[in-house]
Amino acid sequence: MLYAMCAIGLLGFLVWSHHMYIVGLDLDSRAYFTSATMIIAIPTGVKIFSWLSTIYGGELRLGVPMLFALGFLFLFTVGGLTGVLLSNASIDVAFHDTYYVVAHFHYVLSMGALFSLIGGFFYWGPSMFKLNYNKLWAEILFWLLFISVNIIFLPMHFLGLNGMPRRIPQYPDSYFGWNWVSSMGSSISLIAVLVALWVMYKQLESGLTEERDVMVGPDYPENNELRENRLSDIEFNLPEPADTHTFSELPILFMKDANEEEIEYNISSVESEGFKNSLFLLDQFEKEEEEAKKLLEAKKLEKEEKNNKKAKELEEETKLKQIGINKSNRKISDNKSIKANTPIKASTSKKVGTSRKASTSKKVSTSKKKNSIK
Repeated sequence: MLYAMCAIGLLGFLVWSHHMYIVGLDLDSRAYFTSATMIIAIPTGVKIFSWLSTIYGGELRLGVPMLFALGFLFLFTVGGLTGVLLSNASIDVAFHDTYYVVAHFHYVLSMGALFSLIGGFFYWGPSMFKLNYNKLWAEILFWLLFISVNIIFLPMHFLGLNGMPRRIPQYPDSYFGWNWVSSMGSSISLIAVLVALWVMYKQLESGLTEERDVMVGPDYPENNELRENRLSDIEFNLPEPADTHTFSELPILFMKDANEEEIEYNISSVESEGFKNSLFLLDQFEKEEEEAKKLLEAKKLEKEEKNNKKAKELEEETKLKQIGINKSNRKISDNKSIKANTPIKASTSKKVGTSRKASTSKKVSTSKKKNSIK
C-alpha cells in the first residue's frame, strides 16, 4: 500500500499532458503520456485490492462509516476504469470535452472523495464532538446519496458516447431521455442534502441521548463482538472531545501473545510531558486487565469445582465398586464353604451306614452260632 501511494504520487507529476491530447501534440508525446497514464492504473489497482483484502480478512460489520467506505470503493473503481479508457490518446480525441469526461472525474472526485469524507465524519465525529448521530437517518442519507449520484452521472457516460459536448446548455432532442434521468437523480440528491442537514441537526440537538454506534471496522487481532472499542484505536479511548495537545509523544501499544483464555494489553510511553497525559489510558487498561483477571479467576474456580465434582464422583464410583467386589468375594467364599462341607457329611453318613451294617451282620452271625450250638 505504501509503495502504491508513492508510485501514484510520483507518476502524477509525469502525466499532465493527458489533458492536452488535442492541442497538437506530436505522436511520440501522445504515446508517452498514454503509456504513463495507463501505468498509474497498476498502483491504483494495488490500493483497491489492498482495501478489499482488508475487508475480506477482517470482520465486516455494516455500520454507517463502513457503508460509506464500501460506496467509495465502488464509485472510485468505476471512475478509475473510465479513466483508463480516457488515457488512450486516440480515444480521447473523440471523447474530449464530452459528458464522458464529466462522468469520469465526478465518479472519482465528487463521488469517491465525497463518500470517503462523509464516512470519516461519521467515524470520528462522535469522538470529536461527543455527539452521537442517529443511525437510522444516517443510513437513509447513505442510500439516498448513493442512488442519486449514480442516477445523475451514470447516464452521462451514454451521453458522452453519443457525442454530447460539455459546457453547452442546449442540446438536441435526441439527448433528452438520459438528460431527464440525470435531472431526476439531481432532484433525489437535493433530498439527500436536506436529509444530511437533518442528520447534523439531530446530532447537535439530541446527540447526547442517541445510542452510540459501535466504532469498529475490519480488524485482525481483536474480536469486535467482545469489545465496543478496540484498544488499538487510541482516539476512541481519549476523553470526548479530546483535549488539545493530548500527547507530546505518541504512546506505544504492546500486545502480548494471546491464548484462547486470556488477552492482555499494556501501554507504555516515553518518560516525558506526554507520559502524564497518557496516564488515564493506563488506568483504563489496568481496569480492563483487572476485569480480565477476575474473569480468569472465575473460570478457574468453575474448573476447580468441576474437577472436584468429578473427583467426588470417581471416589463414589470406586467405593461402590469396592463394595460390589467385597460382596462378590463373600458370595464366592460362602459357596466354597458350602461345597467343602457337603461331601464331608456324605462320607460320615456312609461310614455310619457301613458301621450299622457291620454291627447288624455281626449280631446275625452270633445269633446263628447260638442256635447251632443249641
